[in-house]
Amino acid sequence: MDELPTLDTISSAAECPRCGVCYDAGVRRCVHDGEAITPLRLPRHLVNRYRLDRRLGRGGMGTVYQATDTSLERSVAVKIIREDLLGASDTAERFRKEARATAAFAHPNVVTVYDFGVVDGTVPFLVLELLRGASLRDELTRHTRFEPERTQAILKGVCAALTAAHRRDLVHRDLKPGNIFLSRSEDAGDDEVVKVLDFGLAKFRAGAMGEESETQTGVLVGTLAYMAPERFRGDTVHPSWDIWSLAVIAYEMLTGRRPFRAQTQSGVQRALLAGRFDAVSQHVSSAPPGLQAFFERSLSLESTDRPASAREFFEQLEQAASCGVTTSTTVWEPPPR
Repeated sequence: MDELPTLDTISSAAECPRCGVCYDAGVRRCVHDGEAITPLRLPRHLVNRYRLDRRLGRGGMGTVYQATDTSLERSVAVKIIREDLLGASDTAERFRKEARATAAFAHPNVVTVYDFGVVDGTVPFLVLELLRGASLRDELTRHTRFEPERTQAILKGVCAALTAAHRRDLVHRDLKPGNIFLSRSEDAGDDEVVKVLDFGLAKFRAGAMGEESETQTGVLVGTLAYMAPERFRGDTVHPSWDIWSLAVIAYEMLTGRRPFRAQTQSGVQRALLAGRFDAVSQHVSSAPPGLQAFFERSLSLESTDRPASAREFFEQLEQAASCGVTTSTTVWEPPPR
């Protein structure tokens, strides 16, 4: 993949803005819904191999397409990284190094990276396994909150992925419900497999901006509500950042609320830096008493007070969630309004 074709030598792609179906350049309207087609600054066939078929969604890092690997005749996902996240002259090489490190990290609970490249020297992309299912964010939107059993089942997979990553000195830095996918494979029936997305991309985004500390240029990588407080101080990247994010996610899964809430982003930041969050019992009246102590440790402003690893985090959560529960049929009820 050293010699990459340029956009000048390949027919550009186009997509339907409504349904996301992709077309070769020249098509005027979508055959499915009649919408006017939007041209893309991309070839339809990336590096003469990956044919873009349909836009699946857009996120903070870029746009994801369902595509066909024409060499192996299989469906894949292609993530096109946002161009505005790039800027340094050595961006392409930085991306290749980061993508190579990410692709080398294989784990059952991490989405598999098949390939990577840069189109026209400016547009990086990743080729990933195509997942079917829903993100944790989608599921929380649908159900608001989960019972302890499902919360633990999902976080067990996330913690397994983070444990393996931290052993390789990989810190996610943007862990949130949108980056946790609940995959359901046709071969596995209804079994749910947890997959963590975007390992390495948050690190690449900071690196592409030429930063050693995320706050040097006032840019923070990640989603504010899930950021550890020491990140605002420009501290060195540490696995404890991911532990904090895990705690915020666990709190949200169990209560249906984020622990640090406010009307504005600055308000969220103030609440976060002050360490103020509602007691779990305010949202779930039947929550075991040990859960509050668990979250006070895991959301401590002092990173050394938090669980020392993702494995330890899960073990403490499991113990706290089961404390005081006498039967497997116990149902958590929200407090009366």
